Order: sequence, then structure tokens, then C-alpha cells
Amino acid sequence: MFKFKKGQGINRSHRRIKNFLTGLIIFFTLVIGGLGLAVVGIIKDAPDIDMANVSDQLKQTSTIVNQDGEIIENVQTSEYRELISLDKIPQQLTDAFVAVEDERFYSHSGVDPLGVMRAVVDNLKAGSIVQGASTIAQQLARNLYLSTDQNFDRKIKEAYLALQLTEALGQDGVLEAYMNRVYLGQNAYGVQAASKIYFSKDIDEITLAEAATLAGIVKSPTNLALYRTKSPGDVSDEDTVVGEVRLNGHNYTAILNNNTLERQKYVLSKMLETGKIDQAQFEQASAEDIASSIDPGRQSEKILSAYYSDLIQSQVTSKLVQEGGYTEEEAKNMLVNGGIKIYSSVDMDLQKEIEEIYNNFSSYILRGRGSSSRPALLNYSADGNGNITNANNEVIYFQRSQMINSQGRVVIPSSQFEITEDGGVLFKTNRLRLNGNQLDIVDYYSVNNNNNLVTHEVSKITIPNGQITQTDEGLKLDRNYIKDNEDFYTINTEGNMVLNDAYYIVNTEGVPQPQASTVIIDHKNGAIKAVVGGRSSQDEQQGYNIYNRATKIPRQPGSTMKPLAVYTPALANGYTAASGIDDVPFYNNEGERWPNNWYNGYKGIVSLRESVEQSINVNAVKTLEAVTIPKSKEFLTNFGIINPNNMNADHFVTADENPTVNDENLAMALGAMTEGLTNLELTAAYAALANEGTYVEPLTFTKVEDSKGNVLLDHPQKRVQVVSPQTAFVMTDILRTSVNYNYAVSAKHHSIQVAGKTGTTQGNQDLWFVGYSPYYTIGTWMGFDNQQLKLSYNGGEAVDFWGIINDAALANKEAMDFREPNGIVRKQVCTLSGKLPKQSCYNDPRGVVKTEVFAAGTEPTEYCHVHEGQWGNSYIVRPVPYDPAKNDYIYPDDWRYTKEGRAYYQRQQQQRRWNEQRNNQRRQERETDDENDNENNNENNQNNNNQNNQNNQDWNNQNNNNDNNSTNNNSNQGNNSNRGNNSNTRNNSDNRNND
Repeated sequence: MFKFKKGQGINRSHRRIKNFLTGLIIFFTLVIGGLGLAVVGIIKDAPDIDMANVSDQLKQTSTIVNQDGEIIENVQTSEYRELISLDKIPQQLTDAFVAVEDERFYSHSGVDPLGVMRAVVDNLKAGSIVQGASTIAQQLARNLYLSTDQNFDRKIKEAYLALQLTEALGQDGVLEAYMNRVYLGQNAYGVQAASKIYFSKDIDEITLAEAATLAGIVKSPTNLALYRTKSPGDVSDEDTVVGEVRLNGHNYTAILNNNTLERQKYVLSKMLETGKIDQAQFEQASAEDIASSIDPGRQSEKILSAYYSDLIQSQVTSKLVQEGGYTEEEAKNMLVNGGIKIYSSVDMDLQKEIEEIYNNFSSYILRGRGSSSRPALLNYSADGNGNITNANNEVIYFQRSQMINSQGRVVIPSSQFEITEDGGVLFKTNRLRLNGNQLDIVDYYSVNNNNNLVTHEVSKITIPNGQITQTDEGLKLDRNYIKDNEDFYTINTEGNMVLNDAYYIVNTEGVPQPQASTVIIDHKNGAIKAVVGGRSSQDEQQGYNIYNRATKIPRQPGSTMKPLAVYTPALANGYTAASGIDDVPFYNNEGERWPNNWYNGYKGIVSLRESVEQSINVNAVKTLEAVTIPKSKEFLTNFGIINPNNMNADHFVTADENPTVNDENLAMALGAMTEGLTNLELTAAYAALANEGTYVEPLTFTKVEDSKGNVLLDHPQKRVQVVSPQTAFVMTDILRTSVNYNYAVSAKHHSIQVAGKTGTTQGNQDLWFVGYSPYYTIGTWMGFDNQQLKLSYNGGEAVDFWGIINDAALANKEAMDFREPNGIVRKQVCTLSGKLPKQSCYNDPRGVVKTEVFAAGTEPTEYCHVHEGQWGNSYIVRPVPYDPAKNDYIYPDDWRYTKEGRAYYQRQQQQRRWNEQRNNQRRQERETDDENDNENNNENNQNNNNQNNQNNQDWNNQNNNNDNNSTNNNSNQGNNSNRGNNSNTRNNSDNRNND
């Protein structure tokens, strides 16, 4: 951008500067004596500058572009800057700057002699620096190379460097560099950035009044910035509100700075005085309403996800150090100020789609579960006031109403503090804790409309050393602190203490829980296509307070570790998918039975494939023991999980790092680690399996160029062949069939093959699914930020979420299966021994003979040694004997198929048959007795019926006689009638008793 003036060499430049400085020294020697000699020494201490690279000294904003070079967004930094050439800067703006900052700019060579003379006289009279007389070239020199200290040394160096810059760049070059470097308040460096920040327009669109306003800021950017910011609650009626801005994650109100308007009028008058504008232009510009033109806060609009942007900046910095040879400080400075161009790997459409899925997390995953009093998916305990407690009954989150008042300030109940006699405060509350010299305010929670738990962080308050102490009674805040900070608290009408929120920050928006993260990698080239580090808050979306759960926060990986640390190493070291592994009780070094499986009991001998499909803990531990931990570490290194060259660059804790607590133990097989792994680390490792066994370091970018287009980095990725394509295919096929079981079925796609593994840690603290298709490898994690909280249950939510994301990633993709490399063979084998089947294998009623895939050369050639016996009498013989009597009489599921177990079960079956026979005999005896009883009852009933019939017959006969002899036989009729009735009543009663 900046070049030397044509026809002028370095020697000529030095002669002119030397002549000027000689005259300056003579002047100081004549006027002030020995001071002139001191000038020589000061100049010797001036910094050396490379005139050919002056433009490199200007900080410029770096950009992130897509693969076609189209800008996605600027790298967000503490300095907002956009470089612009002089021909793009309107003449009225340069006239304004020259008029007010250096009116004789075009008539001197970088230092204004008249200005110097006037300043020297004024400063000598005052006895200090009261007037600067700095030209535009001197200001540029100071901004590029010097401090802002007000002393004679700096002024001499400033003049010397200004002469060099003007000689090398020419006046237009100096003016262009200055207009791109000058600070204009509100984080704006350069006139283009200032125009964007204050007016949300390009510099060539500004009016004369706006140009004069910008030029007026230079004198004191802090005091003359066009607007000031205030917290919304501090805005008064006298303030002129011109908009809102967001700084460091917080909203502020932009207030018009009237001082700037006064300074603008001065700039316009200087332009009129120097003939840059006429009276009509002056009057028109003076009448323009600048306040209505202000449109703040547009300079840092985020297009790329803050999570992705955060990762890409971190990776570029790291690679500039590793591959480019820069120091870390140089690399960070280049990223922030070097104007580099970063070619990103991001798929913007996919990134936005995944972010939209996260925005609808509640509808996808919670599906209306939970309530305002019981947040969805949260398993927690609470005290009597509804505050969330941990396992030690300590409050980890206060309920909002218990902690925060309607103004958002922390409240300490009157019973939990006392004002001491000396004016200090004794806190007797669990709302405050001491952390070093910081007063830690416990966070609080709320429940949103979707029944999500929302956690709200409250920042710490730093107390000077010695002014707060922990006593047996509580936290004692010294009276001196209260004396120095009289507004620290107030007492409300209820007698409660209200802490002034000027001393701490409350995240009123909060963070929704449970949280999640996702990483999507194109495993063929290691390109990270999308990253979402959480259900982000507004702060995180804007790039503030980024808590990137995908890349920075390690979590326990659970069973997702099994394919990486155990089964892939096993397949590469003598095991096959059909190798039999005995799921029986296992014991740790302390003689304790460990680990437990996720199901009750033990399955006995099953294949390696089934061990993965059913995620059998015992078999993972036994296999790792056989493979050995050192061998497993070799694979984890190749998978990118262990960094042998930089222990601080990974999350695997070796015995060398910590001999006492480390990850070099069998618990590694279950994903129980000291720190854990990040989603990015896990997903990248699985991507190696998807990429036919080759690990490609995952990166967010493909190329980096400097501001001149020179390539600094070009695909700087590490590639490692972890296993052969054949071994990777076998592992992939095992993971493919694993999605047919348990919760993993939700991961299946209707037309594209999928492979993957679930992971669940103790108490449902972490839920994982990491899987891949022929197109992408995707990792999803779900859990709470506070690891003292756990999910209420595991219903496959992480897999469901993965399936939704995978469907989005594979939209419009062609149906595809995993590519099968050459060197894969299929064989029918016995899946208990992993060898060729015998007839006794086919006789096993469980159907253990199956067709399995093998890397060529690993297929079996020998016959099964587990099955023995003949047709109808086959059984299994364990390669390693197992005695239930020595294991608390625990019988694995396949015990009945062993010779010992068969005899045992035969005895049990014989006992059951004998019991059944005895029960049948007893039942038959009871039935015979019942039949006899029924026959007797029937005979008695028949006799009774016969008797009744006889009585009835007698009664009828008697009635006939009565008809013939009614007068003579009345007495006999009555007697016979009563006897018959008594007989019927007695017989009926007997029949009821028999029933």
C-alpha cells in the first residue's frame, strides 16, 4: 500500500535528515547550551525502522473467507480496523484533518519548524510539556514506534522518525498511513472503522459535517468520542440517547457526547479559515443534525458461529507457532493485527442448520417434559426452600426468589449477617464463600417456559488482601473495606442486606440446561464442517464469554472409548470380530468384583462383535488387560488422543505426568478418565476409522495468507495410518451392527449406512453418541455444565439428537454403503471360539454359527475348541475354567451349556420333574378324594330324594283319604303333614353342607 517516492534514494534521505537535525542541534546549543548535545544521545536511542515495511507496522483486521475467497467475517479483536487507500478517502475528510491537526502539512518535511519554535517557547515558560506541536507525520511516528509519554526525549525521537517517514513515504503516503492508524474512540482505529462504528456507513459516504466530527475526535479520543456508553439504569432525562451497543457481552445505551459537537464547530471554523470550505458549506454543515446520523454498534456483526470462529482462531495461532516458526506472541499478533486471510473449511449452510436444530433443542429432546417446579431431565435434590443441593447437601444453585430481588441484586437475609461493633460485616450465610481473596457469590437458577433448568452465574468480588477472613462464626469483612466502599450494601425495609450490583455482574439471561455439543468432520480430509459448542446464550452468539463445550471442555467419554482404546487395538493384535470373550466375574487388584455390567448378571462366552454391540464392561476390561495398556496407548497416540510431544496439548494423563492419579489403568477401557476427552478429540479419533484407518488432524481451515497474499500455511495437517483399511472396515462393520441394539437404533438412516457407539457415564452424568456415515463423522454429547448434576434418566436422548443432526447433514446425499476395501473375506465361524464350526457348534441351540467378516489372513483355519460332544449331547468347554462356587455361586447365562452346567441343570431338571410328578400325584389324590366325596353326596341326595318322594306320595294318599273321610280323619291329616315338612327342611340343610 505504501511505497518510496520515486527518484529518491536512501542516501539522499539521510543527507536531508542530517542537515535538518544539524540545524536543530545548533539551535538547541545556541539557545540552551548543553541540551543540544543531549539531542545526539536521544537520537541514538531512537528505534530502527525498516522503511520498506512501514505498511506492515499498521495493524489491520484479519478476515475469515470461504474456499472461494469470499469474506465470511472479520476476526473479532480488541481493535476494529479496516485499511483503505487514500483515493477512497473523501477530500473533505483529509482537508478536515489537515486543517485541525497540521495546517502547514504540505509545506514541511514532517516537522513544522514554526510549530516547534512556538512549542519550545511555551514549554520552557511552563517548565514542562504543555504544547505538543506534533505534525501528522510525528503523530504517525508516535503511534507506530513510540509511547505517549510527555517528555523531551520522546519529542526528539518523534521528530527524527517523522522526518524519516515523510522522506520514505511522501506526504500522501504519510497521510494515508495516518488515516488508517489514528485512534478515534470507541475501539475504532482508522477513519473507515470509525465511520462504520459511528455512522454504519463506508467512509466515502460521509457528509462534510460527519467528516469534521471525526477529525475533531483526534485531540482526545477518550473525551471526544461521538457517544459515551452507560448502563441502561444509569441513563438520565438530560441524556440524548442515540442507540444501543453491546460490549463484552453486555448491553449499553449510547449517549450523545455534546463536547464532540463543540469540537466539530471548531474544526469547521478551521476549514473555513484555511480556505478548505466556503461560508455556505460552513453554515450548512454547522446546521446538520449529527445526533440523527449516529447509528452505533454495527461493526462487529457475527456471521460465522462464535464457536467455530473461536476454534479457527485458536487453531490458526497454534499452527503458526508449530509450522510457521513464529512465537506465540507473534502468532497472536498476526492473527489479531496482521490482516491475514484464513480460508475456512466451514460449510455455512450446514453450520446454520445445526445451529437452528440447537435453537429448537427443547422441542426435539424435551418434548414437553418437566414442569416449572421440576425441570426436564434433571435428577437433583433440594432443600426445604427449593435450592438445588449436591451429594453433601451443599447448595450449588439457589432458587432465584431466594437469592435475587426484583432489581437483580443479591440479597442476604437479616438472619444471615450482622454489623460488627467496629463497622465491619460478619456474614453467616451459605450464599457467600471465600475463594482466596475473592468473595464468591453462589449462582442461582430459574426454570424457563420450556421447563429447562437455566443457571445464572454471579461473578466474584475481589477484596484487598487482609480485608476478609474466614472465622468460626463466618466470613468477616473488614471495616476498612466498608469505609472505602460505602455503597457496598444497603439495608432494605425488611432488614435484609442488598449488595450493590456495581461490585459484581449477574448473568440475568442465564444458560439453558442440559447442555449439548456437536462436531461434524469430513473424515476424508479432516475438514471440520460445523461446530456447535452448546445451547448458546446471546453472549456466546456474539462471541463473548465463549464456553465451547465441543472443543475446550473435556468430559468422561464412557463406552465411546471402547472401540478406540480396546477393540481396534485388539483387532490389530490377533483378535477378530468372532473371537470369544468370557463375560464372567472379574476382580481388580484389591480382590473386589469389578466392573459391573449395565445389565444384571453375566452372559458367558460371547464374540468380540457382541461384546461391542451389547457394550459389555467386563469384556472390555478383560480385552484391554490382554492387549496391554502400553499397546493401547500407542493406538491412542495415533488416534490423536495422546500428544507425546506436548503433555499440555491433550487431556490424557500419563503416569509420567501424575504417578498417583492417571489414566494408565484398566478403567480406561470404560472411559473412566482423570480429565476426560473433548467432543472434538473423540470425533476426530472415530473419523480415522471412517477414513479407512487413517487419522487426519481435524482443522477448521485449509490455507492462510498474509496481507500481501503470500501463503503462510497450506493444509498443515498431521496424517497417521492407525490401522489397515481392512482392520478399520472390520471395526466399522462391528459398529454398523451395533446400531441395531438398545438406544442406538435411533441413529439408523433410511438409505445410508451408519456406524457408531453410545457412551453413558455413571449416574447419567454424560450421554454420548459418536458415529459416522460414508460422508461425515459426527459426535454429540449431552449433560449439565455443573458435573454435580445428572440427567434423570437415559432414554437415548443423545442418540436421538445425533440422528436428527445426521439426517440434516445427509440431506440430499445419495444412498451409500461403507466402501469395502480389497482383502476382506467372509467365513462361517463359531462365534464362541472364533474358529471354523464343527457339528457340535451347529448343535448349539443358540445359533452360534454365523458368517463373519475378516481381514484377509486373519480368518480361522482351525476348528472350534469350545464345543465338544456329539449330536444331542454337545456342550461347551471354557478355555479358562470357571467355578461358580468360588464366585458366590454366580452362574453366567451360558452355564447350562457347559458339561458341568449341563449336569447341574439336569439335576435341577430331574428335581423339577420329580417335584412336578409329586405335585401331580398329590393333585390326583386330591381329585380322587373329591370324586368319592361327590359320589357320596350324590348317593345321599338320591336317598333324600327317594324319601321325599315317598313322603310326598304318602301325603297325596292321605289327601285322597281326606277327600273321602274328611270328617273322621282330621287328626291324622295334621300329624302327617307336619312330619313331611320337617323331613324336607332337614334334607335341604344336609345338601347345603355337602356343597
